[in-house]
Amino acid sequence: MPVAKHEKTAYQFTMYARADEVPADRRSAMLAQCDEILGASWHMTGPVWAGRQSVFGENYGIVLVLCEDEPVGFSIYQRLTVDDSRVLYRAGTHFLPAHQDRGLYSRLRDLIISTELYETELGGGPPTHYAWRTRNPIVWATNAPVCRSVVPSLLDGAVDSRLVELARRVADILHPHNALEVPSMIMPDAYRTVGLAYKAQPRHRDPRIDALFAGNPALADPSAAIFSLGELDHRHFPVMIGMGTGTE
Repeated sequence: MPVAKHEKTAYQFTMYARADEVPADRRSAMLAQCDEILGASWHMTGPVWAGRQSVFGENYGIVLVLCEDEPVGFSIYQRLTVDDSRVLYRAGTHFLPAHQDRGLYSRLRDLIISTELYETELGGGPPTHYAWRTRNPIVWATNAPVCRSVVPSLLDGAVDSRLVELARRVADILHPHNALEVPSMIMPDAYRTVGLAYKAQPRHRDPRIDALFAGNPALADPSAAIFSLGELDHRHFPVMIGMGTGTE
């Protein structure tokens, strides 16, 4: 469904909040497009999304970003429940280089979370927690502010033992073949196991945030990432994000 347009460049967001509703004859091509977009900024030893038909389950969602009818970005996310915690996990998001730094990541974040909060037919109840895995400081700095508390809390070093334990359990479910170091939440082999490495490490404009990644010895290995989980702050999403126009 068309959701938003950029002031200078028209973007169309096509969203399947339940990925099992993607037409069967479109699925393989859609995943191939995701890999093509990913390959513009990552070294890939093989397909990452292509062939992973499991993402077309009812607990997954997919958003494609189009510009002039051409795919320029995507986001794949997953819903899971651990005890009483309903977790929304951002499994993968990327944009072609020419469309980065345009606020699209935050627009997708708001669209995905608000849909999960207000589309009651999705079932399972609204998400209580939000998780992601990255070595990109921009991604971490965009996601952390929508959480009441988060681990790791990179800016103040606070450790919420309850969130650490939940994050450990969620990581075990999502990435059973990757070790997670606690409380730092470093996942040393995050990208090696999927055959990925950034062509150029992303940097953040804020030197303080950038240093938390570029200056972190645990992230010196390009296959390492930080696994983050936070308690979602619903106050950031008071209304449903729907069709409309705006600027970024």
